[in-house]
Amino acid sequence: MKLIGQAKTTLIVTICILFGPMTYAADGIDELSMAIWQNDLGKVRSLVNTGANVNAGLPVAVAADRQEIVDFLIANKANVNFKETPQSESILFSAVDAASPEIVSTLIKANAELGTRDSEGRTILMRLLLGRSRPKGGTLIAQQLLAAGIDANIKDKQGKTALFYATGCEYASFRHYSSADIVRLLVAAKADINARDNAGATAIIEAAGCDSKAVTSLIAAKADINAKDNEGLTALMLAVDAHDLDCINMLVAAKANVNARDRAGKSVYQHFLSSHEGCEGKGDAAIDNILKRAGAKASH
Repeated sequence: MKLIGQAKTTLIVTICILFGPMTYAADGIDELSMAIWQNDLGKVRSLVNTGANVNAGLPVAVAADRQEIVDFLIANKANVNFKETPQSESILFSAVDAASPEIVSTLIKANAELGTRDSEGRTILMRLLLGRSRPKGGTLIAQQLLAAGIDANIKDKQGKTALFYATGCEYASFRHYSSADIVRLLVAAKADINARDNAGATAIIEAAGCDSKAVTSLIAAKADINAKDNEGLTALMLAVDAHDLDCINMLVAAKANVNARDRAGKSVYQHFLSSHEGCEGKGDAAIDNILKRAGAKASH
């Protein structure tokens, strides 16, 4: 079955991002895309000179991380903001998903639009920090995007800013950069360190229990360590729930409230007791000692 238009371009870009540039032909894939996959600049030149669509070729070249071909297509009037439909993602999204920092820089210099969003309301910076496809280079690209003026305080549909993507536990397994480095970059770019998402959480609440380096950077940036989400949970409660000794130590040292209670009336120490029940493990005695020495009340 032949593929046409947006369906074909989307398929090609997705394959490039997920599996890397391919070296074999596939039904419905045009000659220009095939030449780009094979990194055959001479063939690309020949096809463009005989009328091949440079706008269709550019997203493929970006997703395949073909710097020379990207340069050639842009020099031949490829539109860096071209989208086949209003619902299509911009080329810059493909770039931060998979391409080199050099290609991202090339697109920015060619006036690629920085303000576009994906279907979840995520900015290009958020998508970069989500990092599900990118193997490396994230910190440098974040620097490039921030230097180009991308707004670090825009929120997605969940109310999350870029800072949440850089520090949140739910994104930790995809992270390809130092969260501490990104926090410092975002703070320098005037990111709101205490921004709240739709659940009332802040970045330090999101990071507690999984990313001690991010917690360290957020504390240094004067994050509110006693902020509560809509359920009344604090960063310390979540660190205790996760038995994250490093995060607990840092939060207690920063004077987190060891006797805070959530909306259900459950104290920090009660969080420790409930997370401890039936799963006693290494470090539990240390956590118990830290909390009690800091003044946590053990009574119910």
